[in-house]
Amino acid sequence: MEGTGPDPTLVEPAPPLAASAGQGPPAEGPRRKRRRRRVEVAFVSGTSSEFLGRRPLPRAAQERPVVFVLGPPGVGKSAVARRLLDHPAPLHLTGDVLHDALTTQARRRGWREDIRQHPALILDGPCFLHRRPAVLRMLKELLRLRAADGLRTMVCEGADRSPLGVLMEGVDAEQRATVALRFPVGRGRRRYALRLCAELGLDPRHALRADALEPWTYDAALACLRAVRDEERKERRRRRRHAVRVCDHLRLPRPYADRVMDLDPWSPEAAEALLAELRDELSRKRRRRRRRRALSRGPTGG
Repeated sequence: MEGTGPDPTLVEPAPPLAASAGQGPPAEGPRRKRRRRRVEVAFVSGTSSEFLGRRPLPRAAQERPVVFVLGPPGVGKSAVARRLLDHPAPLHLTGDVLHDALTTQARRRGWREDIRQHPALILDGPCFLHRRPAVLRMLKELLRLRAADGLRTMVCEGADRSPLGVLMEGVDAEQRATVALRFPVGRGRRRYALRLCAELGLDPRHALRADALEPWTYDAALACLRAVRDEERKERRRRRRHAVRVCDHLRLPRPYADRVMDLDPWSPEAAEALLAELRDELSRKRRRRRRRRALSRGPTGG
C-alpha cells in the first residue's frame, strides 16, 4: 500500500541555517593573509645630496655585492659609493692608478690579491671599455669572483660615459644594483646654493647667482660662490685701506674705520662724510668733558 506522504524525491533540500535566518551566506573562516615577499628595488635614482643626507639608503644597494653608480662627471658618484660601502678604508682605484691596474691585470691574466680580496673596492671610472675587450673580460671575471665571495664592489661610470651595460651582463641580476645620480633642479639647486652660502659666510642673496648657472653642476656652483666670496674680500680690503687713510687724515683712531665698512650703498664720499661726522662728534664730546672738568674745579682764588 502506497503511503500518503510526499514523494521523497520531490522534496527540496532544507536551506542552510544562516540563509533561513536571513543572514546571507555562511561566514567563512578567517583567511590567512599571504605575506608577500618584499621586492628589493635594484634600480634607484636621485641626487647625491639625497644619498649623502638623511634619506634611507636603498636596501639592495646596501646589501648586494656589486653596485653600478651612474651619472655625469661631478655629480658625486665617488662620495655616494663610499657611503654605500660604509667601510673605514675602502680600496679606491681611480684615474691613472685604475688605468694602470686594469692594463697590468689584463696582460698578466690575473688579479692582485689586494684587489681580488679587499672587502670594499671602488672602481672609479673605467673608460674606453668598448675599445679594450681584454680589460672588459678581466673586469667581468673580477666582479663575478668577488660577488661569489660576498665581497662588495662599487663601479662608478667613467668621464667618457662608456656604456656599462656589457659589464653589468657579467654579473647575475640578483647580485647587482644600480644607482643613477643626477643634478638637482629647481628648489634643489636653491637649497644647495643656500647651504654653500652659509658655509662660505656669504649673504643668502648671492645664492641666486649660482642658481642661474647653465650648465649647472656642483663644482660650477661652488666655484661661482667662491668667486663671489673672493670679490667681497677684495672689496672689504679696499674699503678698509680707504677708511684708514681718511682716519689718519682726520686724526681719528684707526678702529673708527670699522664704522664705515658695512655702508650700503658704499662710496668713498659717503665713507668720508660719515667719518667727518664721527670726528666732529668726538670733538664735541671732548669739549663737553673739558667744560665739566672746569666747572667741577670751581673758581680759583686770586
